[in-house]
Amino acid sequence: MRVVGATGLTYRYGSGRLGIEDIDLEVSPGEIVALIGPNGSGKTTLLRLLSGELAPQSGSIVILGTPGSASPGLRARIGVVHDQTPHFGLLTGRENARFFLAANGAKGPESERELDALIDRMGLGDAADVSVDAYSFGMRRKLALVEALAHRPELLLLDEPFIGLDPKALGALSAVLSERAASGAATLLATNDLGPVAALCSRVAFFHDGKKVADASPAELLANIGEHTIVEVRTGTRQLRFEVERGASELPRICQELVDAGDPPESIQVREPGLAEVFRFLTGVDLEDRL
Repeated sequence: MRVVGATGLTYRYGSGRLGIEDIDLEVSPGEIVALIGPNGSGKTTLLRLLSGELAPQSGSIVILGTPGSASPGLRARIGVVHDQTPHFGLLTGRENARFFLAANGAKGPESERELDALIDRMGLGDAADVSVDAYSFGMRRKLALVEALAHRPELLLLDEPFIGLDPKALGALSAVLSERAASGAATLLATNDLGPVAALCSRVAFFHDGKKVADASPAELLANIGEHTIVEVRTGTRQLRFEVERGASELPRICQELVDAGDPPESIQVREPGLAEVFRFLTGVDLEDRL
């Protein structure tokens, strides 16, 4: 059974701005799928449709075998983290998490143990009994992830889950998501933080101007760009980036041209292309410039 089956989804906001147009997407048990694209490309709109926060104007959604996504019983099987998650500021982190645990129908000693383990893994153990009003942005993001994970949802929908996380929390989240995938749970996350994606995600879907322009494994997407190498050069006046086909063998030519132009290089970095270069190759748009 597919965890997510979306067909022909289209949504336009009341202002007339296009959210997404004619989107098809499938997510299978055990998959971690990343949605990548500039702000306004449709990633968050799609997550809001799948979570039941918005209703599609055309197309259909089937989640965990159930048409639609708004029924209370189905929502208890889904964990959601929005880009901004509200909390009860006067309650402690643990009290907030217990509230969401109960709201999702999870109770008993096993659920409490799961909650305590997640609090510790995400680095909130020392602050679990502190009022959320005293939390930093990063602590609130960690708490939101704990709240979405504690009831062991079969589908997790995450909007920018890596923002605000320190390296230890990022490693813990990656481990938790991988463990969930091994048990058959699915995760769909929207992010432009590409660092964790290639190693963590089984598939990547690129979004641009409300449309899905690619959907494949990271390795398959990187194969689209061919044998390119990225050369980044800083001179006394400029920061330059070259995409070359013959790797480091192009360095002497690049350096000589800069010297001849009276602007010699001060530092040089050579790296293989990543998903950001694939996105630019497919769309003609620089992902970072559109954030």
